[in-house]
Amino acid sequence: MKNILIVAKQDELVIQENRRIQIIPYNEIFSVVYDSPYITINLLKGRPVQLLMSLSEISRYLPEYFVLCNRSTIINLMQARAFDKTTGIICLRTGTTFTVSFRKRKKVEAIFMSIVTR
Repeated sequence: MKNILIVAKQDELVIQENRRIQIIPYNEIFSVVYDSPYITINLLKGRPVQLLMSLSEISRYLPEYFVLCNRSTIINLMQARAFDKTTGIICLRTGTTFTVSFRKRKKVEAIFMSIVTR
């Protein structure tokens, strides 16, 4: 099993996995997807980062604008372009769309609106 150390800094994650250290700015992350037993951190530029951990573990290191939109996906709402609260479809600036579960829609809408109205 791999040893993973994560440090959350103001603008970035520092991930040490065995002998490899990666610095990932939060604004480069658009989603984190869980596919048991791994998470994949999807980046705007570069290759995705795959780690052996759960969504709840990684979510402890992410700012409040990263929200769980369904059982398997955390999205960066700073990268959101549009949200349809009726269908629950959220579109990111990358063109990628995700479906927000019914129970998560109000929270996602509230955070999205707070970002848009800043």
